[in-house]
Amino acid sequence: MKTLTKLSAFLVGSLMLLAAISPAFAISSPIEAPGMNSVGINDATAKSINWNGNAETGSSVTSASGSWVVPSITGAISSTDYFSAIWVGIDGYSDQTVEQTGILSETIGGVTTYFAWYEFYPSAMVELPGTVKAGDSITATVTYAGTSSGSTFPSPSSVFGSPNIAFSNPSNVFPNPGDPFGRAGTKFTVNIADSTEGWSYTATVTDSSTPARSSAEWIVEAPEVSINGGQFKLYSLPDFGVITFTSCTAAATSLSSPIPITMINENTGATMAVPTTLSSGTFTDTWVSAGP
Repeated sequence: MKTLTKLSAFLVGSLMLLAAISPAFAISSPIEAPGMNSVGINDATAKSINWNGNAETGSSVTSASGSWVVPSITGAISSTDYFSAIWVGIDGYSDQTVEQTGILSETIGGVTTYFAWYEFYPSAMVELPGTVKAGDSITATVTYAGTSSGSTFPSPSSVFGSPNIAFSNPSNVFPNPGDPFGRAGTKFTVNIADSTEGWSYTATVTDSSTPARSSAEWIVEAPEVSINGGQFKLYSLPDFGVITFTSCTAAATSLSSPIPITMINENTGATMAVPTTLSSGTFTDTWVSAGP
């Protein structure tokens, strides 16, 4: 994932998109998750400095879905900043894009906050409205929705010369409110719901890159973060205890057996978090250490 925290450069590049699709939002801190390619992978197991969970590789992946309960995270040292993201997605295991949605937790100055988001990495994260708390039940789904040849925008005369035409029907101005820039590319629908708080969010957005649709994932991540405009780096992973993923499903032309991904310390190689292997739609992730 690539997320952002409080008042980052993300605001400049994404304000118009956020205003169009998310009327109530809070900007949280810069976070980035470049995918799982940084540590060696083999056919049965994988290790990563930023991902922990399960993946299935395949072809023509059309959906990934899963559920979990938001953990009550703890940081052992109040002066240390901690970040973690829990998400479901398509791609990223062996390629350079990720289509994903989930929950981010951040502990800064001893204060923990949670929020929902989606992201089509390498595009910026979009933070979503809706209260999220520890103990909430979350269900997230990412679905391939076909391709788009792009939207044709109205001529300036139709927008400004005939206001009644332009503004009596917002689609004349923004042909697809979920993607107001009318990009050509591959479309995905993301849905995330918090049944405890009673909200859900759905958006269909066009990814202007060319996703491979070659994997499905259920992940706990240590995202790279930039605080106050500083360099992106991996911060400490909060103690999330044990997270149980349930109802994990994926659809594709073909899919491999589940591949468990263990998170390791980028400096020492020590285990930070370890999953069981996905079986019958369920697996657990267990925190081991905070890492760097």
